[in-house]
Amino acid sequence: MPRMILRNPANIADIWNRERTSFDYLFDEPHFVESLRLSCPQLHILKELESNDSSPIFVTPEKLSEEITPEGIDHPEEWRERFYGWLSNATDVQKPVVDLDRSYLQYPIYSDPEAFALDFGKVLKFRQDTRVVATTTLRNLVQKFDLHGDFRSPIWNHTFFGVHLRTERDSQQGWPPSLYEYSKYETQSTNYLKQAVASGTTVMYVASGNVQEIARFAEDARAYNLSVTTKHQLLEGADKEKLEAFTFDQQALVDYLVLLKSSDFAGVGHSSFAWNIALWRHQLARQRDHLNGPQLMSDELSQVYGTVRQYLEYACCLWP
Repeated sequence: MPRMILRNPANIADIWNRERTSFDYLFDEPHFVESLRLSCPQLHILKELESNDSSPIFVTPEKLSEEITPEGIDHPEEWRERFYGWLSNATDVQKPVVDLDRSYLQYPIYSDPEAFALDFGKVLKFRQDTRVVATTTLRNLVQKFDLHGDFRSPIWNHTFFGVHLRTERDSQQGWPPSLYEYSKYETQSTNYLKQAVASGTTVMYVASGNVQEIARFAEDARAYNLSVTTKHQLLEGADKEKLEAFTFDQQALVDYLVLLKSSDFAGVGHSSFAWNIALWRHQLARQRDHLNGPQLMSDELSQVYGTVRQYLEYACCLWP
């Protein structure tokens, strides 16, 4: 089973050379295993390596390709053959253990048929307790702001505006505002508020790990007669205790599930979190030329702000 890298709780930017934990840290493990069993009945899944297994040999998947472009590795249909060629030269062990090293946004998902590309991500489902808390958050959002609509629909039209305010410490270190225009609070907030006003909604749900700038955003939104709320404000009692017991990344799962439902959504292009939400929602959009502007990703359900045709690896290699 895959292992999850734990973020440093004292420094959320520290996510690389860290200890690992079990798959169910973020995902529903029984759902994942059962999905693979139904799809690939001959696949043998081990919870962990057995003590008598040989030491693993490591390979970074993209290193087996001749060329890597912004759209991912070249000729992904040849990767299997290249892998077995590499393996025959790497070891003569009868049953080798291969550890695929961490690979990020390298496989062009649309090299497979679109129906598969859009469906494959469903082997992953967030852990059940985060889904329960997200459902409670949505229910309280409806009640607090007296929202009305078809709540059975994947997208809740004419209800609330979803925002990912990406100004946390890890983002500011990776994409310094002095170099990246869309890392700036002012740029994000100006675009988000303009889009919210145009959407006609008056309630904004904001996801961010920067508590101070959520408060700043709420104050700026007040000038437009917009109400801002968060998961922390919508939960109370035992539900809020459950949320606060989650880690930073587990709490983000709650935001993710809530933002999927928003009638309109806004994020920035250097965020895989925002891209993933917008690309999932794009499956339900009428507008198909979503990468041709006016923003980095644009349709009637979502806007991902940034320079058009930048960060192509997200659009090409991120499973919705």
